[in-house]
Amino acid sequence: MAKTPKSTEGQEIIIIATYPEDLAAVLLPGDLELYKEKYGDKPCGYEVYYPWKKHRHVTWFIEEVYEKYAETHRIVLKKGNGIKNLRETT
Repeated sequence: MAKTPKSTEGQEIIIIATYPEDLAAVLLPGDLELYKEKYGDKPCGYEVYYPWKKHRHVTWFIEEVYEKYAETHRIVLKKGNGIKNLRETT
């Protein structure tokens, strides 16, 4: 049986906040400074790992995740550098 939001109720949805420093290795020269100017010390994106999906979902807004799933799933917000951090902590 395939996993669905209903069949995974109570499980964790993991959200990893991505900061400009986390992207430094993949940005072009000068882009890191632009990201730091625009976002400061705030996240510039998020990776969402749903228990019913095999791959991550990359987004700039996470309010929808909380609106849809706060009552049915445990939502864990982590600070880190994306999938590397997820693999180290789970």
